[in-house]
Amino acid sequence: MKKKLFRGLAAALCAAMMAGSAALPAYAAGPSRESVPYTDSYASYQWAFLNTGELRLVPSHTAAVDAAIGAITGSPALSADGTVRSLEGIDMNIVPAWKKYDAKSGKRQVIVALIDTGVDITHPELSGSIWTNTGEIPGDGIDNDGNGYIDDVYGWNFYDNNAQVFTGTDDNHGTHSAGTIAAARNGVGTVGICDPAYVKIMVIKTLGTSSGVGTVSNVVKAIRYAQANGASICNLSFGTMKYSEELYQTIKDSGMLFIVAA
Repeated sequence: MKKKLFRGLAAALCAAMMAGSAALPAYAAGPSRESVPYTDSYASYQWAFLNTGELRLVPSHTAAVDAAIGAITGSPALSADGTVRSLEGIDMNIVPAWKKYDAKSGKRQVIVALIDTGVDITHPELSGSIWTNTGEIPGDGIDNDGNGYIDDVYGWNFYDNNAQVFTGTDDNHGTHSAGTIAAARNGVGTVGICDPAYVKIMVIKTLGTSSGVGTVSNVVKAIRYAQANGASICNLSFGTMKYSEELYQTIKDSGMLFIVAA
């Protein structure tokens, strides 16, 4: 099982900056044109937005970056003053949702199980967003809550079969995903979609190495762990090309909501 990496505008920009003035394949050339390098019945719809909004680029952009943007949008990337054209309002429209959520009373606590690589739980944007197993005494080497996992204070590492949910740079994907879900609202850096005062992230490291690989059996164990320890949502930001009946049945039999990469 290998984490899927989806290449879009950001990837094209990175490639352009690394390649200098090298030619770029125009896989996404605009409405009614092939936007992927293989047959896709929806290809003519993928870049059908009109470019009427504006997004200011940093002054250090290069001609290769301009070409990458132009290849993807199918329109001149930059105006004479260095402004890239885009479509205003094509986003999550999250601010009105936050206002409605903040106005609601009686909000409940929600645990999101992040089944992924590990997470840097000491990161200043995440330290207040991590689920804590109150039934465990940290570092005493005893399974205090009797759930079969020793010192699982913040979750469990099924990849290494221990309680260490952060092992280093191999855990950047899980850390990024955690920030998307519930990074702190402190006026600094990234802001998560959810309010970390009510939404906590249960870290379940199931993928490892710089390639983010893992096994179906460990994912199944992670799902069962999440449900047994109070999670109501599972985030699965990875994919596989092989069908697993065990994984299917585990998800089917669970009462949790599953958010899965597509």
